[in-house]
Amino acid sequence: MEHVFTGVLPHGYQGHVAYSTKLPEGLACLSVTLALDRLEPLHAPPPDAWDTKNEIHLEAFLSGAFLGGLHAQAAVRTLAWEVGAPAEAAPRGCLPVSSLCGVLTVQMPVFNVLDGVGYTLRIQGE
Repeated sequence: MEHVFTGVLPHGYQGHVAYSTKLPEGLACLSVTLALDRLEPLHAPPPDAWDTKNEIHLEAFLSGAFLGGLHAQAAVRTLAWEVGAPAEAAPRGCLPVSSLCGVLTVQMPVFNVLDGVGYTLRIQGE
């Protein structure tokens, strides 16, 4: 299973972008990757500006329950889960899962966009 979504976050945007999909039965693993076309703004903010970076986060929920999130400043961010993997094996930002059945909601909370930023959101499962 693979879903790919693309878009552009305009200058000054603040809010949530969300995608939801029903996951197919029997998934053993799932990954959600957010790739930004660039991390740094095109133009340097004024020296007295409080908002000096793009602030775009990534969160995932399964049927309303929190699965994980990343708040790192990185051009590519990936959340990944494997059914039955021990907690210590879960990637950074991800909770362990016993099932990947239900409705997946991926949110991108956006707190600041200095210049328009393109993104690709990829959801993959096997």
